[in-house]
Parts: sequence; C-alpha cells; structure tokens
Amino acid sequence: MKKNRKYDFDKSKYVGINLGSSTDNPPRWIGISGGITIYFVNLPQFILRMAFPFSRRSRKQSFSEFYREVKMGKVIHHNLFYGIPFRDNSIPNVFSSHFVEHLTYDSARYLMTEAHRVLQPGGVVRILVPSLASEVEKMKLAIQQFENGNIAPMQVFVTEPYEDLQDSFSHHRYMYDVPALIRIISEAGFSQVSEKQVGEGKMPDLALLEKRKSIIVEAIK
Repeated sequence: MKKNRKYDFDKSKYVGINLGSSTDNPPRWIGISGGITIYFVNLPQFILRMAFPFSRRSRKQSFSEFYREVKMGKVIHHNLFYGIPFRDNSIPNVFSSHFVEHLTYDSARYLMTEAHRVLQPGGVVRILVPSLASEVEKMKLAIQQFENGNIAPMQVFVTEPYEDLQDSFSHHRYMYDVPALIRIISEAGFSQVSEKQVGEGKMPDLALLEKRKSIIVEAIK
C-alpha cells in the first residue's frame, strides 16, 4: 500500500537518510527499515512493554534500552525492495551500514541507483559492509582446525542457525571486498568512489553512524 509513497525531506531537521537502519538510528538522520519492529514502535509504550518479552530484542537488551533507542531518532517503515521513498535530488547524504550484503547483487545494484536518484548534486553516499576477505581468513583458520581434528569452527560455514533466520534479511546474500563494492557503486553513476577509513570522509556524524568493523566506500553524486 505504501510502496509508491514519497516523503518530504526537511533539511532544517535532518542531514541524511540511513538505509536499513532498524531502530539503531541517531538524531538528525531518517532511518528506513522494513522490519516488523519498526511497524510497531509508534504504539503506546505499555503495549510495547507487554510485547517486548516475546521479541528477539529481549535477548540482547532491556526494554528501557530498547525504548530509548527507538524514540531517539526518526525511522520510516518501508520495504527498500520498492526503492527509496524520497523525491529526486532531495537528500544531502545517504548512509548504510551492514545492510547491502543482505541483498542479492541485483537488488543491491538497484538500491545504489535509487541512492543516486534521491541524492542532490554533490551529495554523499557512504556504504559499510562486512569484509569478504576477513570471512575468507576465518574459513582458512576453520579448515586448519578441521584438519587438526576440531570440527567445531567449521560448523559456522556449513550449518544454519534456524532459530535466528526469521525474516528475509537474516542471510548474507552477497559479500563484498573493496573492489566489488567500489564497482557496484560506480555502476550506479557515482564519481570519486573510494575506500575510506573509520571517521574519514565528507559525511557528517560518522562517530555516531560507524559502530561495526567494516569495509567502507564513499562516493559523490
């Protein structure tokens, strides 16, 4: 019902949008997430408190921590498979952390073209993903352990924890190294596409946004 909706972006309140943010979204940013949690966060607090013990979040944080997190910033409930729900050339910054790898390559390429569409000229896109190279190193160590008789480390790569795979974004569907991430962003039409280090780049609020070990690529429209 909402797939074609376009929101206004108020530059007096916000500096950018955060794709796939879930509830972890800082002030001055508009998060976008299709998760079921986002759909319910605007319900009255007492209803959220009653439902919280039945959620996966209750295993990781207290209700007070969860409630403070969801009320700290603005998050739009929207399925990004339908594109980014803002108008052309309207957004100064587009950020995403540990979300793109949950998409197929074709879906990620479409999302990058959408990021290019909504960004204003001179706007910045910054994408963070887990490192494929790091995962390969973990595999090599697991293989060494397997050859020495310890099969436990290899289980991570050959089994699936079904209790944690409850939605369409639970899996990693395409992993990236730096050249692959640069390529998919460049193909969307961006310029000045380059790898960055934590805290390095033109995007504001990096200290609030960058919370996980990642490879980082930033580009300009």
